[in-house]
Amino acid sequence: PRFDSLNARLQNQDSLDEIIGVWTKQFTPYQVMWMLQGVGVPAGVAQ
Repeated sequence: PRFDSLNARLQNQDSLDEIIGVWTKQFTPYQVMWMLQGVGVPAGVAQ
């Protein structure tokens, strides 16, 4: 429920940023890109 709508995600932005940050630090930028693309999320590596 904390992240089930745009409004909810905006209200919980700090928590969401922390969760995503912890997850992405486990992988290289390209690994994250490939995982996201693999499930249909448009993603790229920012240089």
